[in-house]
Amino acid sequence: MSSTKISAPEEQTDAVGQPPPTESRTEEGAFDAEESTPLLGHRQPDTRRPGKSWWTTIAIAILLIITVNIIIFAFVIPSSAQSYVQEATTYSLRNIQVKEFTESGVIAKAQVNITIDASRVASSSTRNIGHFVTNLIKHVYTLPCVVAILLPQYNGTQVALVSLPALRLDVRNRHINLLDVVSNVTITDESLAVQLAGDVLAGRRQEIQAIGETDVNIKAGDIPLGRHHVRQEVTIQGR
Repeated sequence: MSSTKISAPEEQTDAVGQPPPTESRTEEGAFDAEESTPLLGHRQPDTRRPGKSWWTTIAIAILLIITVNIIIFAFVIPSSAQSYVQEATTYSLRNIQVKEFTESGVIAKAQVNITIDASRVASSSTRNIGHFVTNLIKHVYTLPCVVAILLPQYNGTQVALVSLPALRLDVRNRHINLLDVVSNVTITDESLAVQLAGDVLAGRRQEIQAIGETDVNIKAGDIPLGRHHVRQEVTIQGR
């Protein structure tokens, strides 16, 4: 299990130099047209259900941020190019919306902007190898999966399950990926979710540690990489 320490998504900016990046719309999904549709489709926003605490909504937003971190830095990039991509990638997460409340959580949507910039990679050898590999495979795909979110700072307790749609990323240098991620967030420990939100808002947590665990099918370019069990630790720092 590796650990990736990053700033909160709102604080990151794209560090892309000249020439201007090529934009790649990637709302479409992974292996074929049928599988490219998000698991939950596009539902109309629902009104707030009575009895649902706004604290839980905040906790869900935090969980979605954690999950997107895990997606980007853990398993959508083949291991041979992970070091390169972890340094070269910048992203921002915005417009987190609760589309609908469910019995055990919410259906949430977020827009993710992911940019690959080789100039951010310090090591020339890592940069050259990563540049070669990502130009070779061009795109990385994942099938829908369910990510379990565990919190090491709270005795490693599982707090949620997040269902994710198929994803498609253009990993070539200076390409921008604009993702609309629709997720079904199921709170498995509501009291812990409320405590997490309260601790963050009250300043008792300057950073959030989370572990994402999932089994996911990955395809690099035209090469199926099979099903992989992934367990990845991510640390999100506050302002």
